[in-house]
Amino acid sequence: MELVGPAGCGKTTLLERLLLRSDAMMPGVPLSLGTRALTLLRRSALLLPLLLREACGDRRVAHQARSVVYLEGWLRSLRLGAAGPDRVVVFDHGPLFRLALLGEFGSARPRRGRFPLWWERARDEWGELLDLVVWLDAPDEVLLHRIATRDRAHAVKGRPEREGREFLARYRRAYENLLGAMAAHRRVRLMRFDTSLRCADEIAEVLVAALRSLQVAIPVPESTTCPRIPAAE
Repeated sequence: MELVGPAGCGKTTLLERLLLRSDAMMPGVPLSLGTRALTLLRRSALLLPLLLREACGDRRVAHQARSVVYLEGWLRSLRLGAAGPDRVVVFDHGPLFRLALLGEFGSARPRRGRFPLWWERARDEWGELLDLVVWLDAPDEVLLHRIATRDRAHAVKGRPEREGREFLARYRRAYENLLGAMAAHRRVRLMRFDTSLRCADEIAEVLVAALRSLQVAIPVPESTTCPRIPAAE
């Protein structure tokens, strides 16, 4: 399962609530140094043009190279049973985030050669593997308020409102295009929530029920509180 959405939508808060509900929940897939090194070797021909561009001064491609390693490494680790049969992997900034990042942000994605073919294959493989995609969102004014008032740094924090709205729109467009392409080839189980209207525990309860419908056994505590994800004042 992956939690997606623009900055400030509440992904991290929801992940925390899910982890509190059950030990079966696993926050992503850790990658060992060995797995990362093996991925770099296996994809050296793909990554070499990116790394050469970084050597020429385009530092943004380092994030692209890292995303390739994560996408390949996570896939390999899951296929080797890294999560175990009784665990539910919950990604925050997971494979869809990495695919959207490669497709929309950073230096221009190469349009010819190995890279676009690899990107489409990775998209299709993750479309087959993910059981559930949870899209969190909220009105722009709510998201921008959260970004401005939380401690974490962000690219649009302190920037003009117009730039913030454009940034959020780009992320939404990237996810729309990515999920639309996945849905064109296979069924994608997608659930959307407005986190300005529903609290994290309410959403977590709905998600646990959805996972149970996929025959995933998750123990749930008898009672939960419902602290709200902070919204704009």
